[in-house]
Amino acid sequence: MKTFQDGDPLFGAMMHAIANLWPNGTAVLSGCAPTGSGSARRVTVAAGTVVVNGAVVSVSQQTKTLDAASFDRYDLVSVNTSGAVIVTKGVDARRVPPVPANSVPIAICLVESGATTLPADRIYDARMDALRVSALTIDADKNWNGKTITNVGSVYAGKVSAKIIPEIIASDEVRASSPATVTGPAAATYIKVKEITIGEVYGSENSVRVKFNARTYFNPSFSGHAYARVYVNGVAKSDELAITSIDSAPFSVDVTGIKTGDKVQLYLRGNGSQMGVVDGFNVCYDLVDVALLPATTATL
Repeated sequence: MKTFQDGDPLFGAMMHAIANLWPNGTAVLSGCAPTGSGSARRVTVAAGTVVVNGAVVSVSQQTKTLDAASFDRYDLVSVNTSGAVIVTKGVDARRVPPVPANSVPIAICLVESGATTLPADRIYDARMDALRVSALTIDADKNWNGKTITNVGSVYAGKVSAKIIPEIIASDEVRASSPATVTGPAAATYIKVKEITIGEVYGSENSVRVKFNARTYFNPSFSGHAYARVYVNGVAKSDELAITSIDSAPFSVDVTGIKTGDKVQLYLRGNGSQMGVVDGFNVCYDLVDVALLPATTATL
C-alpha cells in the first residue's frame, strides 16, 4: 500500500482534503482500509465506521471494479452517508477529482491507460483518521455539528476517554441567535433585554462578535436617541451605542476574554421619552485549534 509523502503528486490533494474535513465533523473512526487484489481493477474497502457531517455511519466490506482508462487517471473511492462505497472517476490525466459532498475519502487509485489490473502500489490510502487530524469539531453548546457528543470514548469504541473542546474567535459566523424583537425602557437606566450563554470552550481568552439590529421606537427628530450596550455577566464590555434612526440599523461589537458559561448580554436604555427596539441578537465566532483534554482512561 502506498502512503503519501511531501513531493508526491497526490500530497497537495490530501492537504486540500484535510482542510475540507476539519470544520465539517467528517472522518474515518475505524477500519475501512482499502486493498486491491491486483486483478480486474478491483479495490476492496474493509468494514469499519465513519462520521459524515457529525453522523456516525457503519460501513460493510465492499468491492468496486474501476472502469478501464484511455489515459492515466486517478479515481477517488469514498463512503457516503448511507455507508455505501462510491467511486468518482477522474476526468483529467493524473488529476484527483474533488471529494463528493457528504462523503469520506477512503482511497485514490491510479488507473493506468489500458491497464486490466490494479496493483497494490497503485492504491493510495486516503483515509482521514479522526484522531490523527483532530477532525472532531464540537460547537460551543457541546454539539458536534448537531450531534451531542461530550466524551470521545463514546465515538472511539473504548479506545480513549477524553473531551475535545474548541477555542473560539470572533467572526461573522452566527453560532447562537435570539431573533425575537424586544423594546427597551424609556427610562435613562439600562436594563437587560437579551442574553446568550456560551457553552463549553477551551481557556478564558476566547472572543465573540455580538451583532444586532436596532431602531428607535419614536421618530428621533422629536424624541431623541436611545442607547444600547453590550455586557458580559452584568459587566459593560462596550461603549455606549447611540440608536439614532427609526429604521433598523446594524451594530457589531467584538468582546474578548470569553470563557465557558459566560453570559453575553444586551442592555438598552432610553432618554426619558425615547425607547430602543432590537430586532435580532446574534453571537458569532469561528472554531479554532480544537483542544484535546487529557484522557481519564486510555487503552490504546
